[in-house]
Amino acid sequence: MQYLVETFYIHQEGFDVIKAIEVTAQSIAQWANYYQVKIHFAEKKVTENEKTGPLPEEKLKKSEIAGELLQWVSKNSKPGWEFDMRFVLSELPEAEKPIFAYYDGPWNMSLELHPDEFKELQEIWKLNNLPEDLFFPLYQQICILLPPGKFVKFLNMLGLNFQSQRCLSPKEWELEKTKYENYPRINKNDL
Repeated sequence: MQYLVETFYIHQEGFDVIKAIEVTAQSIAQWANYYQVKIHFAEKKVTENEKTGPLPEEKLKKSEIAGELLQWVSKNSKPGWEFDMRFVLSELPEAEKPIFAYYDGPWNMSLELHPDEFKELQEIWKLNNLPEDLFFPLYQQICILLPPGKFVKFLNMLGLNFQSQRCLSPKEWELEKTKYENYPRINKNDL
């Protein structure tokens, strides 16, 4: 099942985003067999901005490697944590969804886990004083169709069929539903 990060927490002042990334990545590494990491904006002194390879079989070693990879990113990238990190099950990572994916920033993390694995991860978050609902099942995401702005209207006049949409996490929806409750919802199958 696919899970998305609860961006409500990511945007909260005082929330330890780095800790959330580290705990999540190091915990999920135990179920992976292969990793890929790529820094987008490396420091000038860095000659290598990408690492890929197999993970060992031992769970503790997998977690250690995940931690070392995040330290490597922190040490060698410019501030902003703009990097890609994927943990996958096979050595053909393009052929499957990653069980952990981090693209460009913490607001763009996703997981592909069995529900039992997700429950185990929730316990790990609790033990590390992180919220149990740090990620949520994709089906709980609420997407709405927004009225077209000037740019979208212009594109549509040119014969292009564009629509504006906004997708909200469960906590974001609770905060903003009065603002958006009259907007049409988008069927998940249409995304």
